[in-house]
Amino acid sequence: QGLRGVAGVVAQSGARLREVQRQRPGMENFPPGPIGDVVLQLLADPVGCIDRLSRTYGGAVGLQLGGERCVLISDPKLVAQVVVEDAGKFVKEGTAFFPGSSLAGNGLLVSDGELWRKQRQLSNPAFRQAAVRSYTEAML
Repeated sequence: QGLRGVAGVVAQSGARLREVQRQRPGMENFPPGPIGDVVLQLLADPVGCIDRLSRTYGGAVGLQLGGERCVLISDPKLVAQVVVEDAGKFVKEGTAFFPGSSLAGNGLLVSDGELWRKQRQLSNPAFRQAAVRSYTEAML
């Protein structure tokens, strides 16, 4: 439950993961998801929207968010695969609300590569199981 909440917060924050285009030019493997843009639903009820999408479509949901194709990852194992194990196959560009924008800065949620690894190492204590459990009530 706690890790799912963290995954939801990552998605809620607007972090957008998009696979490098040269690796999947046609997006043939884009995961299933709702028809139409979900930005209004997400803004109205971020946690509820993420929960409904995850329950309906599973741990990887393909969706339109503010006109951009995005993938919502809520399964903890998939989150680990995307941000750690296969990080080189994915890029984080801006946020879902400011794609490719410098407005997102270069923090943990939008950085890549060595910068991300350094930032993640500094933030590790906040992601330990005991710490995550303490956030659950505040997030839900």
